[in-house]
Amino acid sequence: MTVSSPCRVALLGYGAVGSAVARRLTSPDPDASPDVRLTHIFDRRADQKSASWPADGVLWTSSIDDVLHSDADVVVEAISGVEPDPSQIDTQSSASVTQADFVQARQRGGTIRQIARADYDHRTSTLTAWVAPVEVAASSIFARTVGAQNAALITGAHSGETGIFGAGAGGDATAVAVLSDIVAIARDKAAVVPAPNLTETFKLQTSKFRRETSDLRVESSVLLEAV
Repeated sequence: MTVSSPCRVALLGYGAVGSAVARRLTSPDPDASPDVRLTHIFDRRADQKSASWPADGVLWTSSIDDVLHSDADVVVEAISGVEPDPSQIDTQSSASVTQADFVQARQRGGTIRQIARADYDHRTSTLTAWVAPVEVAASSIFARTVGAQNAALITGAHSGETGIFGAGAGGDATAVAVLSDIVAIARDKAAVVPAPNLTETFKLQTSKFRRETSDLRVESSVLLEAV
């Protein structure tokens, strides 16, 4: 008889997302398959956080070496890695939007949503991005988002537009995506996909997106690549 060993998971970070992943990995689920077990949690405040959430069979540590030298099959990174410098991204807070702006947007058949747009040039390894409140059509995927819902519209050179809509904010919603990857890897190690080569040579270009607070409209062709 062949007995398969459980897939051992180590977690880096125990914030909103990390804690949600940990809870689900340690909660009894009779329908869960395959056998996945949380064995390690790394966090800079491991002593403090482990006191509030003790778990049998889970080693809490503030030393990354304990995880790297462990027998974990999967290491989940729930802490920040290499990121663009936020100061280089053109941003405008939605705090400047007034009730009158929403009224005017509705009169024009739209509403206002905080939009982030990113355009990546693989040839030059350059990212151009901006974040700002923008007037969108009431029929658009962005207008239908409420509460913790997020929407993304991704435009590919060959695939065209791909829309993604659903709960996307908070630990629980994000943990679902993480757990689906863990289960896929536990079932088949070939499911592991190398991470993108995002290094310190990554360049972030300041965008040319500029507008006055009273002007919340942009060309529809720009919103087609909002993510």
